[in-house]
Amino acid sequence: MVFEDSLTFCPAFLSSLWDLMTEEQRLWFLSTLDIKEKLTQSEEKLTQSEEKLTQSEEKVRRLTGELEKLRQKEAEKTARLNQDSTNSHKPPSSDNPAKDKKKQRRTKRKGGRRSPGGQKGHKGNRRNLPMEEVTSLHNLIPGACCACMRSLSQEDSVGKPRPHQVFELPKIEMEVIHYNLHRCRCPDCGEYTQAQPPQEHRSGQGPNLTAFIGLCTAAFRLPRRLLQGLLKAMTGRSISLGAIQACWERCGKAVSPSVRRLETLLPSLSYVNIDETGWKEKGKMRWLWVAASNLFSCLSVHSRGRAQLHSWFPSGFSGVVSSDRWHIYDFFPKRQLCWSHLIRDPKGIVDAQGKGAVRAGQEVRHCYELFSLWHQYKDGLLSRTELQDKVKPLRFSLKRFCRNGKNQTFKATEKDHKWRRLGTSLLKYWCHVYRFIDEDGVEPTNNHAEQQIRHGVLWRKISQGSRSAIGSKAVADMLSVLQTCRKQKRSTLAFLREALIADWKGRPCPNLILDSS
Repeated sequence: MVFEDSLTFCPAFLSSLWDLMTEEQRLWFLSTLDIKEKLTQSEEKLTQSEEKLTQSEEKVRRLTGELEKLRQKEAEKTARLNQDSTNSHKPPSSDNPAKDKKKQRRTKRKGGRRSPGGQKGHKGNRRNLPMEEVTSLHNLIPGACCACMRSLSQEDSVGKPRPHQVFELPKIEMEVIHYNLHRCRCPDCGEYTQAQPPQEHRSGQGPNLTAFIGLCTAAFRLPRRLLQGLLKAMTGRSISLGAIQACWERCGKAVSPSVRRLETLLPSLSYVNIDETGWKEKGKMRWLWVAASNLFSCLSVHSRGRAQLHSWFPSGFSGVVSSDRWHIYDFFPKRQLCWSHLIRDPKGIVDAQGKGAVRAGQEVRHCYELFSLWHQYKDGLLSRTELQDKVKPLRFSLKRFCRNGKNQTFKATEKDHKWRRLGTSLLKYWCHVYRFIDEDGVEPTNNHAEQQIRHGVLWRKISQGSRSAIGSKAVADMLSVLQTCRKQKRSTLAFLREALIADWKGRPCPNLILDSS
């Protein structure tokens, strides 16, 4: 190094040294310098190549990561496209009829689908009304013998006659009641007094017609124009759309006190099913809520928050609430998570073909085994203690599956996010998962609430919601009356008529629950 520096900075020394060298030494010296220069150039090229290789490796790693992300996104989009009501929380009404997995499973069962019509062992429905309910009676006697054509009479009758009953509608006519409202002048004071029609006839539509319009709108979801056409076809009389709307509003107002009375009974229940679904009010998003028990159902249109729960349960609720895993229901200390919702999540993990697909498939089979044990308990084949013992290994398996999903040890690009979300959620609400196994009177699913709110979902699809807050309240109250009358096995039409007359005459509204004091 010192020698090289001397060559660089001492040209005189280099010139003297060059003069002392022989020809061979000079050639050797020049070749040495040339080799060193080439070696330096090779080292520089090698360094550049290493830098390019490092950059290429970084680019490959970056592209590989991007490719894994794209594959993951594609898998998530594919899984999202394949979602339906069996493997996600989407409603059954959103399922594609061409890809009905339930029907596909039915066709794969042994023996295929059931044949149409009544099944073996079905008792059937026969017309055999008692004679006190018969409108008219006719005795028919054959006029002549079918073999020899001899005349026959009632004296030739043998045994009991074979009954044959026919149901027929009478001719439907609109009853038009005409009042002449006289105006009289008092001979003493000279004051004029105008006669007024009865309270139930002051609106221009009687209680029977008003109740019928309310029933057709609420129970059969008929729009105003279709209902107008139905009344025209039935009676030959035309009723304006405004009159039909007025009748509907009167029905909602008449039944409102009865529904408010039901809502006061909710906090005293020991078990209630609660659910909610979307609703439209003047084009804005609202929510149709339901709180259902075995005796009655309360429905309400409100915002999607705890305000509705505070309205129904102002002092809290000490019973058990069956619901889905929505965090709003943390308002209740004791809950039962719906297993119909829960089973969809492992199915979604299986269909997404993620890292937890195999273990999720095992949990799906455990869910079916759990329902089988539950039905055996309901049929009296298992005691509560035996049910709890048989469910213990299923509990342990599901909890381990949730822990493994929450604490996944895979690479970031390989983690199953559906599995992680399910595990985190269930571990958070673990005390509410198997409450139906440990407590009497609790059902594993929230299907009862979904069945009660299903009518409102179909109504919303037809009517596109309501146009005002008053209309939303009338819808909720009429749905409450409809579902409660069905549970009480009462005539909705008769209750509406009774409620309308009570409202018009200023009397207390009738009770929706027959055994209520």
